[in-house]
Amino acid sequence: NDFLLNQVMRKKWNRPESIVMTDCGAVENLLHEPANAPSPEHAAAWSLANGTDVEAGTHVWVDYMASAMKKGLLDEQTIDKAVRRVYTGMVKVGRFDNPSAQRWSSIDASSIG
Repeated sequence: NDFLLNQVMRKKWNRPESIVMTDCGAVENLLHEPANAPSPEHAAAWSLANGTDVEAGTHVWVDYMASAMKKGLLDEQTIDKAVRRVYTGMVKVGRFDNPSAQRWSSIDASSIG
């Protein structure tokens, strides 16, 4: 929810870069009690607008986010914030760097377990 994810975690705890990912099916669950979102578009918009950055386990965002925007349930700035947080995190951990330049790339299977 907005209070926990945006007001507490990102503002009060000064963690604006924190990435929030749903558990599997959480966005789809918004269509049922207790949230009772009136449509999948509403569920997509509500979850993103209230601080979620990545949906897991279902395709509500993929299937309905564009129509949520067209219906005015969500603005592009909200999507941009989530995308910026996710890609900033990926850059910080070296996701787009040459793998051979990463220290972990020299860990072989014998080091595990």
